[in-house]
Amino acid sequence: KSKENTSDVIAKFKSKRGRKQTVKQQRKTSREEGTQTNDGAVPQIVATDDGSWKITPYSNASVENLSVSQAISKHGSRDANHEPTQQKHVIVLCSWMPMGEDWTEEIRNGGVAEYILIGEKDDGNCGDNWKTWGNPDFLFSSQDTKGEEMKHTIPHKMDGYERNDLNHISKLQFSRFDSSKSRNSHTVSFKKVQL
Repeated sequence: KSKENTSDVIAKFKSKRGRKQTVKQQRKTSREEGTQTNDGAVPQIVATDDGSWKITPYSNASVENLSVSQAISKHGSRDANHEPTQQKHVIVLCSWMPMGEDWTEEIRNGGVAEYILIGEKDDGNCGDNWKTWGNPDFLFSSQDTKGEEMKHTIPHKMDGYERNDLNHISKLQFSRFDSSKSRNSHTVSFKKVQL
């Protein structure tokens, strides 16, 4: 073993700590600006909530007080003229959409590349069973806004999105309603099909 004097060890420690700090600062700046670092793309993550459930975010969490419409308008992939823009690749993550409400049509109209829904699917208490999930058993219980001739086309398919149940992720999650005999929480991706 070689012996180093204390000042050499402290100098090396300061040098390493300085490099680590510089990398941390670079990553923090990149996250805030949604830019790239030399280790790959860093997405900009934006949390939004309309505040209707009166849930107070953690003190260090940054949550924009926006409705779904406002969030899609501000952060979606369409410009001021509602034309698609290639500058943004937007992925929406929606957790436990309220029962009977459908936000997915607005999300799709915002031009997002993908939206991921977490919660009960198909016939549960998240979203609208037809408009959100495309469950044909609920076709006539849901009010269709796109015309009689399109009534039997699943809404996300009509808008060019493909559904993918993420079962490998669903197995790892749980909700307050889950038990050893019943699993309610699922994760489902709806990705825009490239033509």
